[in-house]
Amino acid sequence: MGGKQARIRKYLDICLAFAVCFSIAGCSLVEDLRGKANQPPEGPREHLARGRELFAHNEFEAALKEYDQVLVTSGNKAPGDEALFSIALIYAHSANPKKDLPKATKLFQQLVNDFPQSPWVQQAAAWIDVFGEIDKLKRASVEAVQENERLRRTSVEALQENERLRRTSGEAFQEIDKLKKTTAEAVRTSAEVLQENQKLKKIVEQSRIVDIEIDEKKRSQAK
Repeated sequence: MGGKQARIRKYLDICLAFAVCFSIAGCSLVEDLRGKANQPPEGPREHLARGRELFAHNEFEAALKEYDQVLVTSGNKAPGDEALFSIALIYAHSANPKKDLPKATKLFQQLVNDFPQSPWVQQAAAWIDVFGEIDKLKRASVEAVQENERLRRTSVEALQENERLRRTSGEAFQEIDKLKKTTAEAVRTSAEVLQENQKLKKIVEQSRIVDIEIDEKKRSQAK
């Protein structure tokens, strides 16, 4: 998954570089396609040209100010579409300290909505798809990390349970050993009791025999 994200980031940077170059080198062709009849005032185009130059040198904050002026002065007409596209690119640029892909996505979507006939719409839609894929990969990465953490916790809990069972088993074996010793002692005690009972029986029997003999002697003397 990390390799796929790296490839997408590399693709994103290449596309950004291409988009910037295209914005600078191919702007005259795009403007010709719009037609001379719809040419906006010179003011927005001057801001646009300065914005392109600043963007090309990664002077993002200054470029944003120029592009904002284009939007203010041109409204919903060209070259506002290109300015909006360029602003979105700035927020998507990897070298921009204030890079913000969600904001870039919203700006590209705004371009699609506000300038449906713009030649920049197709590229904006492509960027939206790319950012959507990046977002999916990020969510999948987060879910994978969470799943790994869950499995780690489960593994730890399983080890703890195994250790508990091992201790319980050891205690059970010790208890069984105690019961065995107690049983053996009880058996020995029982055997000793039986032996003692046998001795008592013999003594009682001998005493009875003696009593009988004494009685017989008494009867004989009485005759």
